[in-house]
Amino acid sequence: MELVRELDQDGLTPAFDLVQSIAAEVPLPLRVMVREKNDFAAENLDGLAELARRFSEMPIDGLVVGFLRNGQVDRSALRTVLEAAPQTTITFHRAFDALESDQQRETALGELLEFPKIDHILTSGGGGSWEERAARMDRWQQTAGDRLSILAGGGMAAEGVRVLRAESIVREYHIGRAARTPDSLEGRVDSEKVRAFRREAGLDE
Repeated sequence: MELVRELDQDGLTPAFDLVQSIAAEVPLPLRVMVREKNDFAAENLDGLAELARRFSEMPIDGLVVGFLRNGQVDRSALRTVLEAAPQTTITFHRAFDALESDQQRETALGELLEFPKIDHILTSGGGGSWEERAARMDRWQQTAGDRLSILAGGGMAAEGVRVLRAESIVREYHIGRAARTPDSLEGRVDSEKVRAFRREAGLDE
């Protein structure tokens, strides 16, 4: 489960007390967003590192981060934040999708593989049909091998999961609005919607 605030800004850092409360009540693995404004620049790097350090001391599964500079992964900022939480696993979020071309994403994948604590990349697979997106994600997962997992997300629909299951080796999926009632950023997570999504996507077969 990913914990964020301000979904209309693609997710920002949640409050510490909220994370503590959820961690105390929910047995699911939790990953916490470290992102202070609606872009992918690592401004106030010391502040981001301090957030990572404090969250890493909580009973969570990992952090969700992603920094870009000049159309590339900001490896220096990423390294600084990861060093502040050295025992914590990391999802590199949809900053990956903000790169402008498949070539840039291929380069970024190679760079992210150099960080042992990054174990997931969250991506919509770029534009086009589900088949085209599945082909890209499959290629990226083959490049990554067992080193990290491509986490398919960003408008994920049951149809997309079915295509991915049929045409790629990607097996992890990140859903948001599809699990909410009503189907909007303001909706609440609905267990029946989750069960219906699983059935429609073929995950319970």
